[in-house]
Amino acid sequence: MHDLADVIERQRRIILLCDAGVGKSTELKRIAALCSQPGSRFHVELISLNKYVNQSIPEMLCTHWAQVPGDQLFVILDGFDELRARTGTLPFDESSRLRMIILTLISWYPAARIL
Repeated sequence: MHDLADVIERQRRIILLCDAGVGKSTELKRIAALCSQPGSRFHVELISLNKYVNQSIPEMLCTHWAQVPGDQLFVILDGFDELRARTGTLPFDESSRLRMIILTLISWYPAARIL
């Protein structure tokens, strides 16, 4: 098994799939803290999707995110499964909208890492 921090160094797009309650959010917070340490080459944006209310990803990022070089931007999206838990199911149109938001972010910042 690889440490997620090692995988992040090699891969730009990562999906962390696990059952509910196994510690995904805790692990994402650990990774965000690790990659935010002084001297890190990353500018980390940890976004909790459980607070998502029809915003775009850029609206959820810090105000100076557009000035961060693409290869230093590291966006961590947490809580996609919690969106589903709120209603019992994530409506198809909402799921599609979130997917499009993420794909747009990737197209704007192809060098960014997204977890």
